[in-house]
Amino acid sequence: MTENKEIDIIGLIAKTVLFFKRHIISIVVITLLSAIVGILDFYLGKNYYKVNLIATSPNVDREIVYEIASPIVYYIQNEMYDTVAQKLNVDLEVAQCIRKIELDTSLTDAVIISLNVNSKDNMQELQGGLMTYFNELPFFKSQLKIRQNEIKTYINVLNQEIDDLNKMQEVVFDNLEDRNNSQMVSVGGLFSEMIEIYDRKVELEKEYKSLHSFSLVNDNIIFLSQKSLKKNLILYVFFGFFASCLVGIGVDTVKKVRKSIKS
Repeated sequence: MTENKEIDIIGLIAKTVLFFKRHIISIVVITLLSAIVGILDFYLGKNYYKVNLIATSPNVDREIVYEIASPIVYYIQNEMYDTVAQKLNVDLEVAQCIRKIELDTSLTDAVIISLNVNSKDNMQELQGGLMTYFNELPFFKSQLKIRQNEIKTYINVLNQEIDDLNKMQEVVFDNLEDRNNSQMVSVGGLFSEMIEIYDRKVELEKEYKSLHSFSLVNDNIIFLSQKSLKKNLILYVFFGFFASCLVGIGVDTVKKVRKSIKS
């Protein structure tokens, strides 16, 4: 049994060697042609660049932003560029330069937008289109407005409390007949309460100023080329070699069929 296996392996190796001897010219020619095609594709074909954009807004829920903005990913994956151009409010030519888009919501209050594009020239228009798309999503517009109104209401309430405390202090000072310790403590308590309210108001005003629409925070965009001459050569040589072997097998099969028909 072992001897038969050894004979089979030796026979297989012999057949393989004979196969390459018969088709060595076609294998070498097809493989070289594939390598040349790979080089031409590298220098003359479209080059795709990877770009990472960081859009920030304090009004972002990381899970919701991914779900609501995911349709644009779907449109690009399915090459629905007419819809992409409409959603981003850009020219069709600009939309067609996008090969792939991914959203990363792992950062707090920010979204990383990873793009594969075939042109550097349209990036400025594309950036504006993406920010328009995010900012025009109804959910984010409504949430931003709701939070702004909430903070305005809180600030108005605090302003009213400050006015009330000011009036109360004026009454205390107007009716102050003697300066004993208990009365001084009462006035001091009013002052401490006012300081706390002012601090709360300042924090709310800071939050209100920080509420804004989506905007890009990385101005210096780095274009990373997705092409590599080495990768191109390896890929095309592999497929060329594989194709040449298939051609050789096909030729041998045709010869055997013709031989069997004649016999």
